[in-house]
Amino acid sequence: MKKYGVIALAILLAAAAVGVLLFVMKNVHSGRAADYESLPPGEPLAVATIDGEPFVLDHCKELLQINLYLHENQTIHDVIQYFVEQEVIVREAKRNHIEVTDEDVQAFIEQQIKNFQECGENEIGLRHKQMLSLLGLSETEYYQMFFETYRNELIAAKYENWLYEGFLYDKIKEKGKEIGDNLTDKEMKKIQEKEAKIYNKDIMEKYKKYYEKVTDKLIKDAKIEYLEGFD
Repeated sequence: MKKYGVIALAILLAAAAVGVLLFVMKNVHSGRAADYESLPPGEPLAVATIDGEPFVLDHCKELLQINLYLHENQTIHDVIQYFVEQEVIVREAKRNHIEVTDEDVQAFIEQQIKNFQECGENEIGLRHKQMLSLLGLSETEYYQMFFETYRNELIAAKYENWLYEGFLYDKIKEKGKEIGDNLTDKEMKKIQEKEAKIYNKDIMEKYKKYYEKVTDKLIKDAKIEYLEGFD
């Protein structure tokens, strides 16, 4: 799953202010897809099949409204593709016992609200207010509507961090063998914790390629087919 400059919901706006890690879609298409206005508001819609089973996207119209408002160069397919591919990653995360609690989601939402309050009337703050106005929702209604969407964003982020920890562990072990140093698990853990705190450009570049390879394989193996109107 390659990364580009797009993300669901208002996480993008908050990220500009606080540096939140962005999880973005691949294969950006040019132009706009057909109008989505005819879609029923507030309804879950089947948009694709994953491994032959329908994938239903909750609040489909509203998610399209938000993302197409925030990213004018995107198409309906781009937005749908992001959520379909994210679903594949979330399922894999859950298979590896990665979960996010209601309390985790609520804490993230509260931080989002605080970030937007601090933005005030600057560009980020104004765009957030415009987005709420576009949807006809209060801030409370907005976060209630997309609570589960935020959960999936956080699960996907947690999965990426989990992969990174495993990747880093393997790299440290590999290096230890190279220099003939048989590190104990305790020593490995200490080095791993230190390495994780240091932005090592070489490690991050290698990990980026590793992450893309892992997620691209997951997506390819998932046998995704987009339904008419979302393809």
